Amino acid sequence: MSVEFCDTNVLVYAFDTSAGEKRAKAQHLLERLVLSGDGAISVQVLQELFTTWDAMIVLAAQKLNADVVWSEDLNDGQAYGSTVVRNPFRAVG
Repeated sequence: MSVEFCDTNVLVYAFDTSAGEKRAKAQHLLERLVLSGDGAISVQVLQELFTTWDAMIVLAAQKLNADVVWSEDLNDGQAYGSTVVRNPFRAVG
């Protein structure tokens, strides 16, 4: 059995609608690896993927001049410039 390991950037490109040809290549690669059962990733890759997505969420909120990002995954009260993260599920009091 052959094992082929993917780094975080391949996963990011597969979902990045602005990545053009890289997106198509990443999607084809991931599809092949899933269908063949040869693909592998690590917990670190998954963690980096979610960190990348979190950063993209914060950046998008900043570009929209949002005052608040509502998220359970980011740190409640963390400020990114003038944008502050709030957890809607955090117990009050």
